[in-house]
Amino acid sequence: MFYLDDLFDKWLDDWLLSLGISPAFEIYVALLINFIFLAIICLIFYFLTLKLFARILKKIVGKKKNEWDEAVFSSKVYKPLAHIIPALIISYSVHFIFDDLPDFIPLFQKIADVYIVIAVLSSINAVIIPFQKLASRGDFFKHKPLDSYFQTVRVIF
Repeated sequence: MFYLDDLFDKWLDDWLLSLGISPAFEIYVALLINFIFLAIICLIFYFLTLKLFARILKKIVGKKKNEWDEAVFSSKVYKPLAHIIPALIISYSVHFIFDDLPDFIPLFQKIADVYIVIAVLSSINAVIIPFQKLASRGDFFKHKPLDSYFQTVRVIF
């Protein structure tokens, strides 16, 4: 079966060889071009999801005049959340980028998986922080060791 990534790889290989790049060196130049292309795609999707999450949260916060909603929006919880989409893109594209160098696929797949875990844990941490700030302001929790509890929750995640 003929896929779009095969078409792009063939076009890139032919173009690099027509520039006079040796076939042994062409694999690494194509890898560099694929990395740059992936980085551009990830940056575009990061900024698109950042804007999308900001708009969604702004609409939610705009409808309700709740201090919890305002705290979540003002602490920019959506910034770590926006890293999840590029992390998934990187994870799914590792096989396409390293199709000429299959020995590197497991290493870079693990790196992509670590990036996904870091993005998810950062997102969870970003959600916990505004709730910690709001709970510590309340009179009910004034004499409770909330910082210790929230610190324990953040250590768990």
